Amino acid sequence: ESLCDLASVVVNNNPNLPWGGTINNFCNSEKNQMGAPCMIDTLGFFINENCECTTDINCQDYFPEFDKLMAFYNAMDGPNWENKWGWESASLGLECDPCDFLSSQPWYGLHCVNGKVVCIDMDGNDDCMVNSFVGNGLKGELPNMDFSNLSSLILTGNEIEGALPDLSDMVLLQEVYIAANNFSGPLPDIPQMTNLEAFRASFNEFSGEIPEISTLPKLRTFTVADNNLSGCFPQNICNLSLFDATENHSMPWQGDHSFLCMGMDEIGAP
Repeated sequence: ESLCDLASVVVNNNPNLPWGGTINNFCNSEKNQMGAPCMIDTLGFFINENCECTTDINCQDYFPEFDKLMAFYNAMDGPNWENKWGWESASLGLECDPCDFLSSQPWYGLHCVNGKVVCIDMDGNDDCMVNSFVGNGLKGELPNMDFSNLSSLILTGNEIEGALPDLSDMVLLQEVYIAANNFSGPLPDIPQMTNLEAFRASFNEFSGEIPEISTLPKLRTFTVADNNLSGCFPQNICNLSLFDATENHSMPWQGDHSFLCMGMDEIGAP
């Protein structure tokens, strides 16, 4: 019979134990006690592979995406974010688990399922929905993103610049919201992102042609208004629930695809 099968187990207020002895974190979830927080003389430490409370721990050994999240934090000027709950402590070596900071909450902007990061939301309203253009003070060039469980990437309303890196390795990604930043260069090639449902990148400085999107079976929303795009429209855009490429003055009809959907030929269009 395991510890979690007993009718009653009370080991709270044992600071040297994982989570200070809060057994529910172990029994009622899939949280790994290796790397869990503990305390010695009011100082925060971590549980190592020998179940010892110590500072001698490599967070990456227990949380495989820790280093990637730290790379994101550092590249995006994390120390100057508006809200850096959990991130700052991790950067100082005081926190390991991105899904379980104080009060069992994930770091700001992260949403987790079974201890895995499934959403990064930095639009200023941490709810994993697109409802804010305030941002969180992110600046700099976005590093390579490779979060295997990520389904939503929401970076709207920040000051991120440079090229948008290839996102195709994140095969579960369903939503990409990067509007109102300073991204430049070509849009990434996205035909392999077969789970993508929404891509919103208006109010940036992207240039070049819109990539082919007709191979994305789940895509319903694609908006790239107010950029510097050129070339013809991709196929099948009239079948989308929402497509917007207006205010791209080098495209046919300055990006207004309604003329195309009415049957007009974009060859020779103004």
